Amino acid sequence: MSYAIALIRQEFNNFLTDKVAARDRYLTIMRIVARECAGWSEIKNGLEVELGMEISDSRISEYLRQLLDSAWIVKVDNKYCPAEPLIGAAFRT
Repeated sequence: MSYAIALIRQEFNNFLTDKVAARDRYLTIMRIVARECAGWSEIKNGLEVELGMEISDSRISEYLRQLLDSAWIVKVDNKYCPAEPLIGAAFRT
């Protein structure tokens, strides 16, 4: 399992290659949804608290869209969750 988690982390770093300025934001979102599936407002609030800054609604929506389009997260009943249990595990440790 540790090999799979290491591979997931490596792939996520590849996903972040062209998102250097928002790297911490993407990582924080993944940590939030890995703890427990979260709604849009929970993600926005958690991200702003964690980073200590206000982030526009449009930016949050863009981050979530990128993560959805890249299959890192899925939306289930208005909550965002890791797309696979191992993805969640990679961001909880």
